[in-house]
Amino acid sequence: MERPGRWLLCVAWLLAAACAHAPAAPLAPVAWPAPPAAPLIRLAAVLPLSGAAPARSGLGRLLDLVTGEERDPAPGEQPVRPAGLASADGRRWAVADPDAPGVFLLAEGAAPVRLACPEAPWGAPMAVAWRADGALVVADAARGQVVLVRDGRCQVVLGGLERPIGVAVTGGRIFAVDGPRREVVAADPAGGAPLRFGAEVLTSPVAIAATPAGDLLVADALDARVVRFSTDGRVLGTVGGRAPEAGGLLRPKGMAADAAGRIFVLEASEDRITVFGADGRLLAHLGEHGADPGRFSQATGLAIGAARLGVADASGRVQIFELLGGTS
Repeated sequence: MERPGRWLLCVAWLLAAACAHAPAAPLAPVAWPAPPAAPLIRLAAVLPLSGAAPARSGLGRLLDLVTGEERDPAPGEQPVRPAGLASADGRRWAVADPDAPGVFLLAEGAAPVRLACPEAPWGAPMAVAWRADGALVVADAARGQVVLVRDGRCQVVLGGLERPIGVAVTGGRIFAVDGPRREVVAADPAGGAPLRFGAEVLTSPVAIAATPAGDLLVADALDARVVRFSTDGRVLGTVGGRAPEAGGLLRPKGMAADAAGRIFVLEASEDRITVFGADGRLLAHLGEHGADPGRFSQATGLAIGAARLGVADASGRVQIFELLGGTS
């Protein structure tokens, strides 16, 4: 007669194997804005910030219990609270997490991969941006540095900052937002003194992003607006303001621009995205609060890669949306 332990192991193994090959449930067809308006974004994927991929079923976890295997990532090897998000191709996403602390790569069907910085362990990574050559730029608020990660090595490209909380790359140059000093700092590729600007204009800058045209967008939270700068520090315009009825913003936290020049602004206090046209005209409000796919729960990061929009939130996921042609 077989021992009960072996019988339970066989049953668990067979059931878990059967479930592992079951197709994943399709995502609900969520799109924003809601009909009758022409949709501007449509949900394409949800990337979990923790655990192995694909997610283990209840029977899979039973098998782990029976066999004594441990499949969960070790502490510090998975994101805890995303703060910054970036993508170059719409498929691979970089996440900065000050609580882990760490920088992670996410992709569909794969577990998060943690990027190590052997030269100086991460302090509190707050923002990330991709460079054209595939290097990743990271703003580390605790260390007061902007770090370039390439081929498994880290290089400080901006130091002596008080608390860098945003980073962007355009025209081969790296720009960071130094929050307490209310300024944008640009690294000199030739190794000279950094360029600094914006302190006379910005009240509480919290994020920075580059546009396809090569300009810079800076989210100014207390002034409820996004300021557009040239790369030499000239103010080119603003969107938003404190009047919601006139296209104002409530606590802008991050933003990105698509190939058509539209500006997508994450409003953290509202758990929604506000979209402006290239001319600064209010186009739409996208999303609402909720834990269901297509909705946002304490949204923390936003980025555009190729024709996809990514949104990270505290519920433990990055949601990927296709950019459509609506509300042009």
